[in-house]
Amino acid sequence: MTRDSVYIGIVLALVWVVLYGSVTLPIAAVGLVTALLCVGMYRKTITRAQKPDYSAIKLLAYPFLILFQAYLSAIFVIRLTFFAVETELVEIKTELTSPFLRVLLANAITLSPGSIVIDVKGDRITVLWLRKKIEGPHTICAENANRLLCGGMEKLLLKIEK
Repeated sequence: MTRDSVYIGIVLALVWVVLYGSVTLPIAAVGLVTALLCVGMYRKTITRAQKPDYSAIKLLAYPFLILFQAYLSAIFVIRLTFFAVETELVEIKTELTSPFLRVLLANAITLSPGSIVIDVKGDRITVLWLRKKIEGPHTICAENANRLLCGGMEKLLLKIEK
């Protein structure tokens, strides 16, 4: 077992204990055994050619950033409710090359209140999102939409990918 696998097993066991809400020896032992079984099954079913070329340790920051982004988006949507809102389809371009990391980015966008991913094709992600209604002709520039929808999530995933 590699060092990354052991770290992931320990983190999964800690998550098990936290979610269970009680720290006792039997609960920790069951969590550790379950986590190691998950890591072992992953290692047995995924061949070397299928294994991602990014660090699993760096990927552990992903859930925390999703929670942070979801709270920021929720505050944004709450503020939007005081104004007239409209929906808009926006196509954003990502610099991510890994299909798996693109899906993680799309999931993060969908988990953010006020946005839903419609399609992921290549390096393009089509998103339906809420925004403040603007009078007259308007378009949001793709760069601003990318910054607003992806935030720091794409930057984190780019660091993981490299």
